[in-house]
Amino acid sequence: MRTTIRMMLLAGGACALAAPAALAEGWYASVAAGMSRAENGLERQHAIEFDSPSTVSVSREREAWRVAAGRLLGERFAVEINYSDYGRQTLFVSGSPNPIVFPEEVLSQSRSSQRKVTAWGVDLAARMPLPNEWWVSARVGGAYVTVQLDSRTVAAAGFPFGSGPTDFSFNARVRSLVPRMALGVACSPARGWDLELALEHLGSAGSEFAVGAQDRTGRARQSSAWLALSRRF
Repeated sequence: MRTTIRMMLLAGGACALAAPAALAEGWYASVAAGMSRAENGLERQHAIEFDSPSTVSVSREREAWRVAAGRLLGERFAVEINYSDYGRQTLFVSGSPNPIVFPEEVLSQSRSSQRKVTAWGVDLAARMPLPNEWWVSARVGGAYVTVQLDSRTVAAAGFPFGSGPTDFSFNARVRSLVPRMALGVACSPARGWDLELALEHLGSAGSEFAVGAQDRTGRARQSSAWLALSRRF
């Protein structure tokens, strides 16, 4: 939340010095930085095979970045293609397979995972002009999302319990086409340049964790805040 507020203040300060710059047909390129967060109970799914977990955690926010190129269709619309990296999540669960008989200090089991989300997307952007060279921006489109999970499970007594010492890793990858939408505000801090702050929602991507399955990446929506700088040509 604090990072999003800082991004809003930065955008507002730059736009306060905005110079008049009418939009026209033409090409543009942009780069964006932001913060993204997966919206789901991934920590519970990640721990689904653990009977008595003592520690369950998941990172909540990670840095994100995007590069894009698009075509302005007059003053109101644009079509854009982009590549987004929504960052990584760190998931962790640990505990004892039988905490009543074996304390975790004596017999423990754990799983640690890294979940990464990237996407190629095509968006249609619309702009509604406001006074003083500001405008409201709205985007809707689709994204071809790749969700990658790299995981390791360690259990001295085996996993599941009693099957012998276990130390194994697995990798899973799921690709899917999901909807994406965003709403923001923008301005032109200098001629030929645009600055935009937007909040984005990316539809659910990935596969649900399941007992005994090693090809699941976790399913989640992404909520993101972006600060983008564009150059018109």
